[in-house]
Amino acid sequence: MTCQSSEAIEDERRASGSSSGICTVESDESRMASTMKDLRNTGWYWGGLTANGAREVLQDWCEGAFLLRDSSQRDFL
Repeated sequence: MTCQSSEAIEDERRASGSSSGICTVESDESRMASTMKDLRNTGWYWGGLTANGAREVLQDWCEGAFLLRDSSQRDFL
């Protein structure tokens, strides 16, 4: 999985001849689904795990272990 700036993505769209519209939306949705699948397979992404759940999981792991979870605050993605 790679990260790209919005400018790089737009450059790719222009180079491939993609225009704004339905094709772009489908492409974005496909890209997001693929990225989420990759993220779930990392082992460190736990999705909707609560803060208390994360504490319970991490208490049995060695020092320095970490996990990433979705924010429960609506102000963040």
